[in-house]
Amino acid sequence: MSNFGSPAHNATMGMGAGMMILAAAGTGLANSLINAQTEANDRRYDAAYGDALARAVAHADSMDRVNDIAMQRVRDLEAQVRSLTAACAQRQGCIDRMKARLS
Repeated sequence: MSNFGSPAHNATMGMGAGMMILAAAGTGLANSLINAQTEANDRRYDAAYGDALARAVAHADSMDRVNDIAMQRVRDLEAQVRSLTAACAQRQGCIDRMKARLS
């Protein structure tokens, strides 16, 4: 070997193991950072999903209350229509009897 005993070669070979350890540590650190960021993103997504779900449930509850009020109003109006229809029929009967007496 032409580089046998060369100080530069010996230094390079000595640093090779250290450089491999540093590379492995750098890769491990990068993976840890990526995992931490992914976990933080997942937590933010879960929190946003939970908030949206809570808002949707609250909205559905309020729409249910609005529906109950609307149905009660429809029942009240239907009762009023029946009452007005009966009153109109009674008045029409009076008008018909009055017309019959006049003729």
